[in-house]
Parts: sequence; C-alpha cells; structure tokens
Amino acid sequence: MKRQFLLALLGFALLFSGVAISAEDASADDGAQSPVASLHGYVHEIPPQENHRALEGVSVKTWASLDQDPLQEVTSTDNGSFTVRYDASLRYITFTLEGYSVQSYCSELVRLGDSNVYEIVLKDETETEGVHELYDDYGVTALLARTNGTIFGTVTTMIENRVVPVEGALITIVSGQYNLTGTSNNAGHYHIDCPTGTTYDVTVTKGGLEDVTVSNVDPSLNMTTNVQMVQKSHIGVLGMDMAHTLALFGLLISVLVALFGIYMARKPEKENGIYVLNDLPETKSKKK
Repeated sequence: MKRQFLLALLGFALLFSGVAISAEDASADDGAQSPVASLHGYVHEIPPQENHRALEGVSVKTWASLDQDPLQEVTSTDNGSFTVRYDASLRYITFTLEGYSVQSYCSELVRLGDSNVYEIVLKDETETEGVHELYDDYGVTALLARTNGTIFGTVTTMIENRVVPVEGALITIVSGQYNLTGTSNNAGHYHIDCPTGTTYDVTVTKGGLEDVTVSNVDPSLNMTTNVQMVQKSHIGVLGMDMAHTLALFGLLISVLVALFGIYMARKPEKENGIYVLNDLPETKSKKK
C-alpha cells in the first residue's frame, strides 16, 4: 500500500513538472514576439541584361518628418545589407547614391509622388526578436540603376592597308526620345554621355566614307563601341570607280587639247575648193 502511494505521488510530481515546462515554453514563445526595434534590408543594382547584384555605399536615411533632420543615416555594406533603428515615430526612408536612381522597391514602401522618398508601411509591427526584414520574396528592399552612362569608342578606316583614325566623324545615338550627337577627335576617339535604362542605335557618318550603324548599344555596360568605316564605292564609266573615271577623262581631255594644238599649228588652206594641208617647208624661188 505504501509502495502504491509513493508511485502515485511520483506520477503527480512528473505531471506537474511537465505542465510547468510547457508553461515556460509558451511564455518564451510569447516573449519572442516583440515590437519592431530595427529594420533590416538589402539594396541591389540592376545592370541591364544581367541579374541584379549587391550595391555597396548606398546612403540609407530614415525620417520622422521631412521638415526635420534625418533620424539616422547608414551605408549599405559590400553585400548590400543595411540595418536602421525603428520606432513608432519613423515614417520615411530614402536610398541615394550618386549616379543611381531607384527603379523598384518592396511592397512595404510607398513612393511619395515623383520624389525619391518612400513611406514605410509595415504589415506587422511585431516581429521575432524585434528585427523586421524589410523586403519581399526576392530578398531586396530597393533596386537601383545607373542614371547616366557613356557610349564611347574609336572611329577608324583603312588607307593603303593601314588602320588610320577618322577625325571629325559625326556620331549620332538614338533611342526613343533621346537623340544625341558627338564628333571624333584627331585620334578618332569619341564619347557621348547619355541616360541609361535603354539601348541606342549608334550611327557614324563622314564625307567620303560609308555610313556605319551599330544597333542595341547599352551605355550602362561600359563597353567600347569601335567603328571601322570604308571608302565609298562610286561607280563611273565602264564599271570603274570615280577616281579612275576622272583619270580617264583627264587623259582624254589632254589628248583632245594636243590634237587641237596640232590642228591650229598646221591649219589647212583652201586651194581651188580643196583644203590642202601644206606641211612642206616654204622654199624661195630662184632668180633668173
């Protein structure tokens, strides 16, 4: 009987300890959910024709009111990561890096008009350990792209099997609303600054040379666009080009001028209704 009593007492003790442990676990789980104390996110860039990649050095600022100074400013790390403090007063966030602009952003940010300011609208202001991951499924808070790039290269042609630079060539780049021009220098080099986010058709023209067009040049890729031009092919007489045609005409004119000179020097005279070319030397008559 005593033994049964001890076993029952031990069972109650084990049951009570299990209930206590469960209560502690539940309490711990409840404690893990706390008000958001910081926002963590990533900033990437989107080079055209490539997957987006981490962007280091982006200034991330937070604001309670745009009429006041920023609450905090941090800079994205080499993997594009940033962390900022959060409390109920924080309302706005900005992402700035010289030469870049924001192209897209996560669903918990709302852009204010056409500005570069974004309102923070969290879906849940409680989070595990107080850190809120400020990005969507693709893992990025904001995607930035270069605002300006450069199309550059060298213009050359072939003369007597030698590559020589073309100076003064007109380079025109066109894409939708953009139509920009530049010229090559004495070394044949050219560069034209232009907005990114689109591709351009590059056309090079120069008197005496055939026009050249290079399509779909992307200025954000920072790649050289070299152009080699060829001499224009002018079809003249008997299938000859202009240079040989002019040489032939020059030769014919020289021959005609020579013949006319001979004609004038030995002009025939009319005798008894007949033109006679008297090319014999004049002789003196003998006196009798």
